[in-house]
This record gives sequence, structure tokens and C-alpha cells, in this order.
Amino acid sequence: MAIQLSPSAHFGVLCDFFQGQRDMASRSIRVLHSLSFVDDPSRVMRAVRFSARYSYSIEKQTLKFLKDAVTDGHFLALSGARKYHEIKCISGESAEVACTALEQAHSLGLLKQMSEHLHWNEAMGRMLCATASLLSWCEPEPSPHPSGTSAPTVASSGRGKGAGPVWWSGPGTLADNTSPLPLDRAALLLFLLVHPLSEAAVLDVFESFMLPSSHARRCVGQIQLMRSLFALGHTVAADGRRVLRLSEVERMLREGEAAAETVGLVLAHPRASRSLKADVTRLVLMRHPVLSLSGHHLASAGIPKGPIMRVIKDAVLGAVVDGEVAHTTEAQMAHAALVFRAMSDEERARHMQPPAKAKLQQKKAKKKKRPAGRGRSACGGACA
Repeated sequence: MAIQLSPSAHFGVLCDFFQGQRDMASRSIRVLHSLSFVDDPSRVMRAVRFSARYSYSIEKQTLKFLKDAVTDGHFLALSGARKYHEIKCISGESAEVACTALEQAHSLGLLKQMSEHLHWNEAMGRMLCATASLLSWCEPEPSPHPSGTSAPTVASSGRGKGAGPVWWSGPGTLADNTSPLPLDRAALLLFLLVHPLSEAAVLDVFESFMLPSSHARRCVGQIQLMRSLFALGHTVAADGRRVLRLSEVERMLREGEAAAETVGLVLAHPRASRSLKADVTRLVLMRHPVLSLSGHHLASAGIPKGPIMRVIKDAVLGAVVDGEVAHTTEAQMAHAALVFRAMSDEERARHMQPPAKAKLQQKKAKKKKRPAGRGRSACGGACA
């Protein structure tokens, strides 16, 4: 449809050659010709998405053309990048619209044509809907910009938008310090789709979408981290008390370099225990628990420099997260001295030297123990 805008007697006249007003009145989606989905197979996903967004039905003949195009494999002709673009477009819709679109895409066989490993079910739909409130919590209203436009927010710690989500990469997760969790909708939806899959299947899905293999390996690591959190979150003692401490959850997230999408899915996943969700929520609100304790403080307390300082600081950080030690420097120094005194001589010796230096010393020790005549000669073995 188009409106005549040229200054003439026909100004403002609506041109509707293909009965668009009739389709709007009947709330139906209809293509202009039978080869529409063959000419551009991405229209298949667009029809599904618009049907879900506007609550329109796909017209009977159009639905036949759509199914024929899918059956004939025309959708397979799309590149992986274009298929992933459709996933990103769906992630930009509301949770209810995205669920409806993905359910319809699954029933039409479109997800299987994106990758043979992808599927959709009611449980995934409930998880996606559960992330709706989480996304609204994590995406604050943009602050007014002096120019009258909205100021963009930066969803990372000084790395710029699009650099990828960061979990606790430094003191404070966000540069603008307004949102507790920098979630990316497309990454969250992709993670939701692949999280039940095996490692080989995840790698295959990323390859089919033409995404970097480094991202696929990162995703596999995040899935393993999430499953480890689920297992530990349900661990209880014989008397029913919780075994998992808040500091253990913090350490797993920190050492696993948990992405924001991993944390978001943990908060929405039915396998996560209530206590685990409560712990993760507390840590999200806590941001990055920063110690007021520094290496200079530890050195002044008589603790030698080296990896042992990192071990002691991690122990102090765990005590601070668990609420056993106050945030003051004096309390943290006192606890650090206590941890150092409690360490055995063997533990201190193991953490005194940097790993590279320790390996070098072990190599030298092996050379000294090697029997005479067994090694390479001075000429590099050419004389043997």
C-alpha cells in the first residue's frame, strides 16, 4: 500500500493494488505470489515472527506456499549468518511473542533446518518467559541525553557495547553503574536453545550459524559451569543443612568467568534450587566484592611476596562474601594473618614461588637425578 504524496488532484489517495486493507481487516498475512518464499527464504521466518507479533494468522494458501518451500529445502539455502540474524530478530521481541514464534517455527520444521540439533518445548518457553522480568530488571530506562536523544548504555566494563558480556571483570560490572547484570538478548536466547545439548552438538550449532569456534568453546564451558552449579546447589548435609556456601558460588562464578547470560539462565532455570538462585541474586546485587586489602598491607604484616598473597586474598574474599569478616582493612588484615599462621610449612613452600620458577627448579632436579650416559651428548645426539 502507498499514499499519493505528489502535489496533484490525487494527493492523499491510498493506492492498494493487492488488497492490503482487506488482509488487515481479516488479520491475515498473505504473500503476493507463489514464489515469494523461494525468491527469499528468510521471508518464512519473517512471516512466522509477524504472525506472532501482531496476532495475525497466515492465510491458507500462503501457509501452503510456506510449507512447500520448507519441504523443498529452500530455507537450507540461507547462509548461517542470515539464519542467526533471524534468531537475533526473535530475541528482540517480547518473551510471549518469541515463545509463540519459536513454537510455530519448531512445528513447521524451521528450527531443524537451522540446525538438526535445535528444538523447542514448553519448558524452554517457561524459562524464556521467566527471563522477561529479569531483562526488565537488567535493562533500565535510558537516561535523557542533553541533545534530547537517549544516551546509550555500555553493557561491559569499559570494553564498549558489542564487545561481549563480562561477569565481574573488575570493580563494578558496568561503566554507567546503572544495571546489575549486562544481558544480551540474542546471546541469552542462543544459550537457552543450546544449553541441553552435548558438546559436539553445541559446536555443530555454532558452526551452522557461522559463529567463531572460540565462542562455541566458551559456550561449552559456560554450560559445564551451569551444570556444576546445579549439582552443588542441591547438595545438603545429612541433617538437612546447606553445604554450599555463598563464597563457593562466588568462587565458581569468578574462576569460571561466568557470562551474564549464564547467570541469567541460572536464575530462570527450574533445575536451580531456590537457595542457589538466592545466592546468585545476592552476588549480582553485591556486584564485585572488592577487598580493601592490598599487597602492601600483606607485606607489612610479614607475608612474603608471591602467589601466596593471591591464596590469602582469596581466603579473605571468601570470608568477606560469607559475612564472617567486615569490610574494613583492619579486620581483613587480621584475618589474613590468621590464614597465614594456619598454613603448614608445606603449603607455604608450595605457594611461595611463581609456578614458572617452580617448574624450572623441578626440571633442574630431574636433570641432576638422570643416570650418566643416558642423556643427549653435548653435540645434541649427533655423535651417538
